[in-house]
Amino acid sequence: MSSNVREISPDRNQHHDDSTIGTDAHTLGTMKTISKPVANNTNDSAVHYLEPGQLNEIPKALNVFHLVGALLQTAEAIFLFAYSNNVNLKWLLYTNYPVAVDNALASAIGGEGTDNVYFARPDSRYLTSFSVPWVTGAIIGLSAIDHIFAIIPGGRARYEHDLARSKASYRWLEYSVSCSLMNMHISQLVGVTDVHMVILIFVLSISIQYPAYIHEVVNAKARADGFAQYWSPFVFGCIPWIAVWGVIFSYYSESIAAGEDPPSFVLPTVVAVFVLESLFPILFVLQWLKIGIFEDYIIGEYGYMILGLIAKSSLAWITLIGAEKYAESFQYEETTTDFFN
Repeated sequence: MSSNVREISPDRNQHHDDSTIGTDAHTLGTMKTISKPVANNTNDSAVHYLEPGQLNEIPKALNVFHLVGALLQTAEAIFLFAYSNNVNLKWLLYTNYPVAVDNALASAIGGEGTDNVYFARPDSRYLTSFSVPWVTGAIIGLSAIDHIFAIIPGGRARYEHDLARSKASYRWLEYSVSCSLMNMHISQLVGVTDVHMVILIFVLSISIQYPAYIHEVVNAKARADGFAQYWSPFVFGCIPWIAVWGVIFSYYSESIAAGEDPPSFVLPTVVAVFVLESLFPILFVLQWLKIGIFEDYIIGEYGYMILGLIAKSSLAWITLIGAEKYAESFQYEETTTDFFN
C-alpha cells in the first residue's frame, strides 16, 4: 500500500508532469498533499503570499537625497508662508445652490409666453476668500514633511522596509494630499469658483493616487519574482486624472473664448504642471515594466523625488511671482452696479 503513496506540491508556480492521468482511483485516493504552514491570522497570510522573493537594496545615497530635499523644501515652505502676506491676490469661493426660476428668466430662455417649465437655476453667493500663495506653501510643506519622515529613525525604518519590497506607501499618502492641492489650485487659477466643484476636484485627485498604492501592494511580489502584473488599479487611476484635467482645460478654453483672458502667469503654470504630472504615470509604467535603468526600483524612486520637487517648486514660484505682478498691476473697472440691492 505504501508504494502507491505519492506526494504532490500545491505550488502552482512549479511545473509538474501530468503523470496522474490514467492513475486508478485507489492510487489517487492515497496521494498525500504537502501543505504550507498555516498562517496565524489573515494579516500573516497576506504577508506570506505577497512577500517578494527578492528584496531591493537601499543605497545610503537615498537618505542623503531625502535630507537635502527636506532642508530645501522646509526653507522654501517657510518663505512662501511668510511672503504670502505681501501678496494681495485672493481666491474667491462661491456656493451655487438652486433657486426657483422667475418669469423674467423663463422668458429670456424660452421666449415670451413660453410654456416650458424650468426646474431651478444656480444662485451664486460669495462664501469666502483666501491667499493664493498660501496654498503653494502648504504643498511644499507637505513634501518637506515626507522627506523628513524618510530620514528620522522610526520613519526611515518603515520607509526602507516598504521600499525594499517595491512599495512606497508614504509617497502615495503625501501625493494624495499635495497633488490634490495642486490640482485644486490649478482649477482655481482657470476660474473654478464653486466650492463644491473645488472639493470634488480635490477628492478626485486623491482617487488618482490610491490606485497606484494598490498596484504596488498587489504587484510587488510579481515585479520582484517575474510574474505577470495586475494593471487594473493603474488603469482605474487614469480615469479621475483625465476627468480633473478635462475640467481644468474646459474652464481655461472657455475663459479664452469669452474674452476673459486669465492672468499671464496662468498659462505657463497650467502647461508646466500638466506636462510634469503626465510624466508621473510614464515613470510608473517604466518602473513597473522594468524598462532600461528602471529595472532597479530605486531608480524610479529617485525619479519620483526629482519630478515632485520640480513640479511643486515650479507651481509655487510661477504662482508667487505671477500673482504678485498681477496684484500690483490690477485695477478695478468702474461700475455702477449695486451688488447689495
